[in-house]
Amino acid sequence: MAPPIPKLPPGAALTVFMTAMGNAHAVPVLVRLGVFDRLAERPRSVEELAEATGTDAAALARVMALCRCLNLVSESGGTLRLTELGGMLVRGGDAPSFGDGAALRGAPAYHERWASLESVLRGGPRSAADVDLYALERARVAEAHRAALADYAAGFGRSERYVDVESGDPGFLAAILKMSGRSEGVYVGKADELARAKAVLSAAGVAHRCELVLPEAELPAGDAYLLSHRLEALGDDDAVALLSRARRAMNRHGRVLVIGHVLQGAHGRLEPLGAMIDLEMLLLTPAGKVRSDEELRVLCERASLEPRRTILAGQATRVVEAAAAPLG
Repeated sequence: MAPPIPKLPPGAALTVFMTAMGNAHAVPVLVRLGVFDRLAERPRSVEELAEATGTDAAALARVMALCRCLNLVSESGGTLRLTELGGMLVRGGDAPSFGDGAALRGAPAYHERWASLESVLRGGPRSAADVDLYALERARVAEAHRAALADYAAGFGRSERYVDVESGDPGFLAAILKMSGRSEGVYVGKADELARAKAVLSAAGVAHRCELVLPEAELPAGDAYLLSHRLEALGDDDAVALLSRARRAMNRHGRVLVIGHVLQGAHGRLEPLGAMIDLEMLLLTPAGKVRSDEELRVLCERASLEPRRTILAGQATRVVEAAAAPLG
């Protein structure tokens, strides 16, 4: 058993907290330079790693010391090796990678957005630097999907037609279809996303039960609409418009499953991840936000939907099941 982490005096704890911003800069930069990718190929010395990544060995050694403190790499006999945690920062592959998201968070455009926080707090404009929010969210969305599959498994076991509305994670729909051998699926995505979706669905052996379609004015008919982390990036009116599209398309006893983050978890506990994502939405989108249960209920009501139950799944993730509101 690991020894307990000593409790720091208030001043020291605050110093660690304030300097943690250095982690948010250093680690994504290493991802962008390919440091974790090269260590995934084989263990290397700092000098070998510097040569492989085109970096200065003396400077890299100082940053890798921080990575050892963060348990991203280990060192023995002058050789650096990835830990399990550091391995999650390796980029590429069919599955969404936290490394891909970290690389985007190391981009100047992302930091420029955060640099505009003071302006936003004073009522001024946010930075217009171009950030690919869709790519930024892929790994985090996939992690939330794994939690939803575990904690809402009974809700995915029905024989239905599932419509995934641009979640960016075709593996989620594939897993749902594998849970019920008689279900069908529709994956809605942009043209460049559909080729990857086809490969993922084929590898899972469910492509023959799934239709791939481009986003259109009206969604295809279905029984369950998966709106995963889509509403968080939208303002209220656009969110209601998307919910309304699903409401119009769904079959008589259909439902909409809204999957997203929460600000408050079990027992009213504030969720740091949800709060941080809400800040990202403030800085990266025109009007997106992480909504409370009441705020989401109001949106559903405007779209003639009625939330029936809410399931907390994993870290700061919520699955809200909504059905058609009764007439009158």
